[in-house]
Amino acid sequence: MKENSSVVQISWFEQDGRNRRLKNCSSAGYKGKYPFASVLAIAEGRGGGWRSASLVVSCIRDMFAEGVAYAVGDTLEESFREASEELRKNGLRGCSAIAAAILGNDVWIVHVGNSRVYLGEGKSIKLLTRDHTLGEEMGLTAGDPGYTIRKLDLTKYMSQENLEPSLTHHALKKGETLFFCTSNIWSNLRLRRLQNLISGMNTADAILEQINKESRLRFKTGGGSGAIVRYGKFGKPWNRIRLVARRRRNLFFITLLLLLGFGISFLCGVFKGNVPQEHSELTGTLEPSSVFPLISYDNMLTSTSISSDSENIIPVLSLPIDVIVMSEAEIDLPPDTIKQILTSSIDEQFEKGDPGVYMLAADSTLIGRISLNISRQLNLPEPVFLKSIVVIREDDALSFAEWLPLLSEDEAADIAIIVETNISIARGSDWIRNFRIYANGDLSSSGNPSFFSGDSIVEVPISSDTTQGYRLIVIP
Repeated sequence: MKENSSVVQISWFEQDGRNRRLKNCSSAGYKGKYPFASVLAIAEGRGGGWRSASLVVSCIRDMFAEGVAYAVGDTLEESFREASEELRKNGLRGCSAIAAAILGNDVWIVHVGNSRVYLGEGKSIKLLTRDHTLGEEMGLTAGDPGYTIRKLDLTKYMSQENLEPSLTHHALKKGETLFFCTSNIWSNLRLRRLQNLISGMNTADAILEQINKESRLRFKTGGGSGAIVRYGKFGKPWNRIRLVARRRRNLFFITLLLLLGFGISFLCGVFKGNVPQEHSELTGTLEPSSVFPLISYDNMLTSTSISSDSENIIPVLSLPIDVIVMSEAEIDLPPDTIKQILTSSIDEQFEKGDPGVYMLAADSTLIGRISLNISRQLNLPEPVFLKSIVVIREDDALSFAEWLPLLSEDEAADIAIIVETNISIARGSDWIRNFRIYANGDLSSSGNPSFFSGDSIVEVPISSDTTQGYRLIVIP
């Protein structure tokens, strides 16, 4: 990646896919010193089309490296025609390409094919370019029959004779960001998430790094390329706090439990074993772990039991704990403690799940005690501890269908997958046996956002910015 230090930030990147022989994307750029223009370019071929993409972006960059100070848009158009001619001379097949020339806050954009540029400002984001594809000409949109194929059928592409690329001029205003990307990125990244990244991060490099992760380019066949041009200062403090909070979604929940536990202990007079007297002074500080110590995941691996020397019933507290019960039969769980969601029993041919109560290893002792009491009441083994519970909803079904089979057995061994979609993700494939639980959940929730709780998972294609998930799983 490259990025200048002026008010206008410029950055670009490319990422290899899972098969380097089929790499098809390339990127390049040049930072010009005023009054000369800067340039960036990205291109995408078809399987193994990296040579075409690389030649195109090199031709565009090299023309601006000679110094362009006027007729910038015309020069960018001409660079596309020259690159197209070079492809024909070398007998290389065509590809999609998009490039931008930047002089001050003026940006000229030229493109052919289905690489795109989006304009983001504040809470809005919109597409600036129009795909040169058969799907676009037919008016197809995502979900229409044939869209997946027709969005790849280019009606304009590099190497065409008498190529007429599309030229757009945009005067960047402060606070605006232009995001350029190949099809493997825009096909796998939701616009709402893209807008959040653009508005919440300080630098162009940081945005591209996160986009690279969330679009999972390294697992795509041909990889992908992206670039950013932005003008002004970005990254408001409260946006950064919000992003951090999403990664630390358990903090509020644990803090609430700590305060609740302290309050109960104080009122019951068990704080330090004494009933506080009027005007008495308390000395020392209360360690949070003395109220609700966190369960160590490492400890749970070596000892799969919570202290069983107590036969207390489950505390009657109104706690925000969601549990999914894998049973068609009515299960008698304690009232006012757990939100129950009943679903069908495990189908061993298409699902996996042994009888038991499953909880997150990172959750508090109170939830552990609840899990233990449920296990006893249902005559099940002691609770099983998971690193993560992933709930898949409709919007993310295709992303997970690609991502889940790529997890190793070790990665999947401590993960529970709850599928709440109207379409099958695994179709009974053997890789579902790698997961501790792989089961169908509540289809009425299919329209909600996907969710994961517990430890974060490397490259998981969703975030944890919602509370519409489960913390306990019961399989009678």
